Amino acid sequence: MNSKLPCLAAGWVLVAALPSVAQELSAEAVLTQAVLATARHASIQAKVRVDVEVFDQQLLGRGVYLQQGYDRQRMIRLELEMQAYKQASSLLQVSDGRFLWTERQVAKQREVDRLDLRRLRQAWQEQAVWPASDPLAGLKIGGIGQLLAGLNENFRFGNLVASEIDGVPVLRTIGRWRRDKLLAFRAASGSEEEERNPDRPWEYLPEQLPHEVHLTLGRDDLFPYDIDFRQQRLRTGAGQGGEPRRFAETMVRLRLYEVVFGAPLDPRQFVYTPGKSLMVDKTDDYLKRLR
Repeated sequence: MNSKLPCLAAGWVLVAALPSVAQELSAEAVLTQAVLATARHASIQAKVRVDVEVFDQQLLGRGVYLQQGYDRQRMIRLELEMQAYKQASSLLQVSDGRFLWTERQVAKQREVDRLDLRRLRQAWQEQAVWPASDPLAGLKIGGIGQLLAGLNENFRFGNLVASEIDGVPVLRTIGRWRRDKLLAFRAASGSEEEERNPDRPWEYLPEQLPHEVHLTLGRDDLFPYDIDFRQQRLRTGAGQGGEPRRFAETMVRLRLYEVVFGAPLDPRQFVYTPGKSLMVDKTDDYLKRLR
Protein backbone atom coordinates (compact mmCIF):
# COMPACT_ATOMS: atom_id res chain seq x y z
CA MET A 1 0.00 0.00 0.00
CA ASN A 2 1.35 3.39 -1.01
CA SER A 3 0.74 6.70 0.72
CA LYS A 4 1.88 10.09 -0.51
CA LEU A 5 1.76 13.59 0.88
CA PRO A 6 2.21 16.54 -1.52
CA CYS A 7 5.56 18.27 -1.20
CA LEU A 8 5.49 20.39 1.93
CA ALA A 9 8.16 22.64 0.47
CA ALA A 10 5.79 23.66 -2.33
CA GLY A 11 2.61 25.50 -1.51
CA TRP A 12 2.89 25.38 2.28
CA VAL A 13 -0.64 26.47 3.06
CA LEU A 14 -2.35 25.48 6.26
CA VAL A 15 -6.12 25.43 6.05
CA ALA A 16 -7.85 27.01 9.04
CA ALA A 17 -7.43 24.65 11.97
CA LEU A 18 -10.30 22.28 12.56
CA PRO A 19 -11.61 21.73 16.09
CA SER A 20 -9.15 19.84 18.23
CA VAL A 21 -9.49 16.12 17.61
CA ALA A 22 -7.46 14.94 20.47
CA GLN A 23 -7.76 16.96 23.59
CA GLU A 24 -8.83 13.70 25.18
CA LEU A 25 -5.76 11.92 23.78
CA SER A 26 -2.27 12.09 25.20
CA ALA A 27 0.20 13.57 22.73
CA GLU A 28 2.85 11.37 24.33
CA ALA A 29 0.75 8.27 23.61
CA VAL A 30 0.22 9.37 20.01
CA LEU A 31 3.96 9.90 19.55
CA THR A 32 4.60 6.42 20.90
CA GLN A 33 2.15 5.07 18.34
CA ALA A 34 3.88 7.14 15.65
CA VAL A 35 7.23 5.50 16.47
CA LEU A 36 5.65 2.05 16.33
CA ALA A 37 3.87 2.92 13.07
CA THR A 38 7.17 3.65 11.32
CA ALA A 39 8.29 0.10 12.18
CA ARG A 40 5.22 -1.61 10.74
CA HIS A 41 5.88 -0.66 7.12
CA ALA A 42 7.67 -3.16 4.89
CA SER A 43 9.47 -0.17 3.41
CA ILE A 44 9.51 3.63 3.47
CA GLN A 45 10.99 5.98 0.92
CA ALA A 46 10.82 9.76 1.09
CA LYS A 47 12.52 12.87 -0.15
CA VAL A 48 14.07 15.06 2.55
CA ARG A 49 14.51 18.80 2.83
CA VAL A 50 16.41 20.47 5.67
CA ASP A 51 16.53 24.23 6.30
CA VAL A 52 18.92 25.49 8.97
CA GLU A 53 19.36 29.04 10.27
CA VAL A 54 21.86 29.24 13.12
CA PHE A 55 24.12 32.12 14.17
CA ASP A 56 22.94 34.20 11.18
CA GLN A 57 24.01 31.47 8.76
CA GLN A 58 21.72 29.60 6.41
CA LEU A 59 22.21 26.00 5.35
CA LEU A 60 20.07 24.14 2.85
CA GLY A 61 19.95 20.39 2.50
CA ARG A 62 18.27 17.94 0.15
CA GLY A 63 18.29 14.18 0.20
CA VAL A 64 16.45 10.89 0.53
CA TYR A 65 15.38 8.55 3.33
CA LEU A 66 14.96 4.80 2.81
CA GLN A 67 13.89 2.11 5.25
CA GLN A 68 13.20 -1.58 4.68
CA GLY A 69 12.49 -4.62 6.81
CA TYR A 70 11.41 -5.32 10.36
CA ASP A 71 13.07 -5.66 13.76
CA ARG A 72 16.67 -6.90 13.49
CA GLN A 73 16.43 -7.00 9.70
CA ARG A 74 15.48 -3.33 9.51
CA MET A 75 17.79 -1.45 7.14
CA ILE A 76 18.09 2.32 6.81
CA ARG A 77 19.69 4.79 4.44
CA LEU A 78 19.70 8.57 4.86
CA GLU A 79 21.51 10.78 2.36
CA LEU A 80 21.79 14.55 2.74
CA GLU A 81 23.67 17.01 0.54
CA MET A 82 24.12 20.34 2.31
CA GLN A 83 25.11 23.72 0.91
CA ALA A 84 26.22 26.78 2.90
CA TYR A 85 27.50 29.68 0.82
CA LYS A 86 30.09 28.04 -1.46
CA GLN A 87 30.95 25.17 0.87
CA ALA A 88 29.31 21.81 0.31
CA SER A 89 28.97 19.05 2.89
CA SER A 90 27.19 15.73 3.10
CA LEU A 91 25.82 13.25 5.58
CA LEU A 92 25.29 9.56 4.87
CA GLN A 93 23.84 7.12 7.40
CA VAL A 94 23.43 3.45 6.49
CA SER A 95 22.27 0.54 8.60
CA ASP A 96 22.47 -2.99 7.23
CA GLY A 97 20.95 -4.49 10.38
CA ARG A 98 24.36 -5.37 11.79
CA PHE A 99 26.10 -1.99 11.92
CA LEU A 100 24.95 1.60 11.74
CA TRP A 101 27.46 3.58 9.68
CA THR A 102 27.67 7.39 9.64
CA GLU A 103 29.80 9.25 7.12
CA ARG A 104 30.29 13.02 7.27
CA GLN A 105 32.14 15.03 4.70
CA VAL A 106 32.94 18.76 4.73
CA ALA A 107 34.93 19.95 1.73
CA LYS A 108 37.66 17.29 1.41
CA GLN A 109 37.55 16.15 5.02
CA ARG A 110 35.75 12.83 5.52
CA GLU A 111 34.88 11.06 8.79
CA VAL A 112 33.34 7.62 9.25
CA ASP A 113 32.08 6.00 12.45
CA ARG A 114 29.88 3.05 13.29
CA LEU A 115 27.72 1.53 16.01
CA ASP A 116 27.61 -2.21 16.63
CA LEU A 117 23.87 -2.95 16.69
CA ARG A 118 24.40 -6.48 18.02
CA ARG A 119 26.10 -5.12 21.15
CA LEU A 120 23.38 -2.49 21.63
CA ARG A 121 20.66 -5.13 21.41
CA GLN A 122 22.51 -7.28 23.93
CA ALA A 123 22.75 -4.34 26.34
CA TRP A 124 19.02 -3.79 25.93
CA GLN A 125 18.22 -7.44 26.65
CA GLU A 126 20.35 -7.21 29.79
CA GLN A 127 18.44 -4.02 30.72
CA ALA A 128 21.76 -2.18 30.89
CA VAL A 129 20.51 0.74 28.78
CA TRP A 130 16.73 0.53 28.36
CA PRO A 131 14.17 -1.33 30.46
CA ALA A 132 12.88 -4.53 28.89
CA SER A 133 9.35 -3.12 29.18
CA ASP A 134 10.19 -0.15 26.93
CA PRO A 135 8.19 -0.78 23.72
CA LEU A 136 10.38 1.65 21.74
CA ALA A 137 13.81 0.40 22.80
CA GLY A 138 14.44 -1.56 19.64
CA LEU A 139 13.57 1.49 17.50
CA LYS A 140 15.86 4.02 19.16
CA ILE A 141 18.87 3.41 16.96
CA GLY A 142 18.88 5.19 13.63
CA GLY A 143 16.21 6.46 11.30
CA ILE A 144 12.81 8.07 11.79
CA GLY A 145 12.05 5.88 14.81
CA GLN A 146 15.06 7.23 16.71
CA LEU A 147 14.14 10.81 15.82
CA LEU A 148 10.56 10.48 17.08
CA ALA A 149 11.56 8.56 20.20
CA GLY A 150 14.10 11.29 21.00
CA LEU A 151 11.44 13.97 20.65
CA ASN A 152 9.15 12.08 23.00
CA GLU A 153 11.90 11.65 25.60
CA ASN A 154 13.05 15.27 25.60
CA PHE A 155 9.90 17.31 24.92
CA ARG A 156 6.46 17.39 26.48
CA PHE A 157 3.85 17.97 23.79
CA GLY A 158 0.63 19.92 24.14
CA ASN A 159 -2.79 19.26 22.67
CA LEU A 160 -3.03 17.66 19.25
CA VAL A 161 -4.91 19.84 16.78
CA ALA A 162 -6.48 18.58 13.56
CA SER A 163 -5.60 20.58 10.48
CA GLU A 164 -4.91 20.14 6.77
CA ILE A 165 -1.98 20.68 4.41
CA ASP A 166 -2.98 20.90 0.75
CA GLY A 167 -6.11 18.91 1.57
CA VAL A 168 -4.25 16.19 3.46
CA PRO A 169 -5.43 15.69 7.07
CA VAL A 170 -2.70 16.14 9.68
CA LEU A 171 -2.22 16.49 13.43
CA ARG A 172 -0.16 19.37 14.77
CA THR A 173 1.36 19.79 18.21
CA ILE A 174 4.03 21.86 19.94
CA GLY A 175 6.60 20.32 22.28
CA ARG A 176 8.61 22.12 24.94
CA TRP A 177 11.51 20.79 26.96
CA ARG A 178 10.64 18.48 29.82
CA ARG A 179 11.35 19.99 33.20
CA ASP A 180 13.91 17.36 34.19
CA LYS A 181 15.86 18.03 30.99
CA LEU A 182 15.91 21.77 31.66
CA LEU A 183 17.11 21.21 35.21
CA ALA A 184 19.83 18.91 33.87
CA PHE A 185 21.04 21.68 31.55
CA ARG A 186 21.00 24.09 34.48
CA ALA A 187 23.01 21.68 36.65
CA ALA A 188 25.50 21.05 33.84
CA SER A 189 26.10 24.79 33.54
CA GLY A 190 27.18 24.91 37.20
CA SER A 191 24.70 27.68 37.89
CA GLU A 192 23.89 28.31 41.55
CA GLU A 193 21.23 30.89 40.82
CA GLU A 194 17.72 30.45 42.11
CA GLU A 195 15.50 28.40 39.84
CA ARG A 196 14.04 30.41 37.03
CA ASN A 197 10.74 30.11 35.19
CA PRO A 198 10.65 26.70 33.43
CA ASP A 199 8.29 28.19 30.84
CA ARG A 200 11.20 30.30 29.60
CA PRO A 201 13.61 27.60 28.35
CA TRP A 202 15.92 30.13 26.71
CA GLU A 203 17.09 31.03 30.21
CA TYR A 204 18.46 27.51 30.74
CA LEU A 205 19.58 26.20 27.37
CA PRO A 206 22.85 26.57 25.48
CA GLU A 207 22.39 29.03 22.63
CA GLN A 208 22.78 26.34 19.94
CA LEU A 209 19.73 24.37 21.13
CA PRO A 210 16.07 24.92 20.19
CA HIS A 211 13.48 26.04 22.73
CA GLU A 212 10.52 24.17 21.26
CA VAL A 213 9.54 21.88 18.39
CA HIS A 214 6.49 22.12 16.13
CA LEU A 215 5.53 18.66 14.89
CA THR A 216 3.16 17.71 12.07
CA LEU A 217 2.01 14.09 11.77
CA GLY A 218 -0.20 12.52 9.13
CA ARG A 219 -3.61 11.98 10.71
CA ASP A 220 -4.06 8.58 9.04
CA ASP A 221 -0.51 7.19 9.10
CA LEU A 222 1.11 9.20 11.97
CA PHE A 223 4.15 9.80 9.79
CA PRO A 224 6.25 12.90 10.72
CA TYR A 225 6.01 15.07 7.62
CA ASP A 226 7.30 18.25 9.24
CA ILE A 227 9.56 18.76 12.28
CA ASP A 228 10.31 22.41 12.99
CA PHE A 229 12.78 23.24 15.79
CA ARG A 230 12.39 26.86 16.92
CA GLN A 231 14.06 29.37 19.21
CA GLN A 232 12.54 32.30 21.02
CA ARG A 233 14.19 35.40 19.56
CA LEU A 234 13.76 39.09 20.23
CA ARG A 235 12.43 41.23 17.41
CA THR A 236 13.01 44.92 17.97
CA GLY A 237 10.02 47.21 17.67
CA ALA A 238 7.50 44.41 17.24
CA GLY A 239 5.52 45.06 20.41
CA GLN A 240 3.29 47.88 21.55
CA GLY A 241 5.15 51.13 21.77
CA GLY A 242 8.00 49.68 19.74
CA GLU A 243 9.18 47.44 22.56
CA PRO A 244 11.00 44.20 21.67
CA ARG A 245 8.91 41.04 21.50
CA ARG A 246 9.84 37.38 21.40
CA PHE A 247 8.90 35.18 18.48
CA ALA A 248 9.45 31.46 17.96
CA GLU A 249 11.55 31.45 14.80
CA THR A 250 12.71 28.41 12.88
CA MET A 251 16.18 27.15 13.70
CA VAL A 252 16.14 23.75 11.96
CA ARG A 253 13.25 22.47 9.88
CA LEU A 254 13.09 18.91 8.54
CA ARG A 255 10.46 18.06 5.95
CA LEU A 256 9.71 14.64 4.46
CA TYR A 257 7.64 14.58 1.31
CA GLU A 258 6.65 12.36 -1.63
CA VAL A 259 6.48 9.56 0.91
CA VAL A 260 5.77 6.05 -0.35
CA PHE A 261 5.10 3.03 1.86
CA GLY A 262 5.54 -0.62 0.87
CA ALA A 263 7.31 -0.24 -2.48
CA PRO A 264 10.20 -2.66 -3.25
CA LEU A 265 13.68 -1.20 -2.68
CA ASP A 266 17.03 -2.26 -4.07
CA PRO A 267 18.88 -4.06 -1.19
CA ARG A 268 22.20 -2.77 -2.54
CA GLN A 269 21.27 0.67 -1.22
CA PHE A 270 21.78 -0.65 2.32
CA VAL A 271 25.33 -1.88 1.75
CA TYR A 272 28.15 0.33 2.99
CA THR A 273 31.93 -0.06 2.65
CA PRO A 274 34.09 2.46 4.54
CA GLY A 275 36.99 2.06 2.11
CA LYS A 276 40.39 3.35 3.14
CA SER A 277 39.06 6.13 5.38
CA LEU A 278 39.80 6.01 9.08
CA MET A 279 36.82 4.35 10.77
CA VAL A 280 36.04 4.91 14.45
CA ASP A 281 33.84 2.48 16.38
CA LYS A 282 31.77 4.57 18.81
CA THR A 283 29.75 1.75 20.37
CA ASP A 284 31.50 2.00 23.77
CA ASP A 285 30.97 5.78 23.92
CA TYR A 286 27.33 5.39 22.94
CA LEU A 287 26.70 2.73 25.59
CA LYS A 288 28.44 4.87 28.20
CA ARG A 289 26.15 7.83 27.47
CA LEU A 290 23.05 5.62 27.58
CA ARG A 291 24.05 4.14 30.93
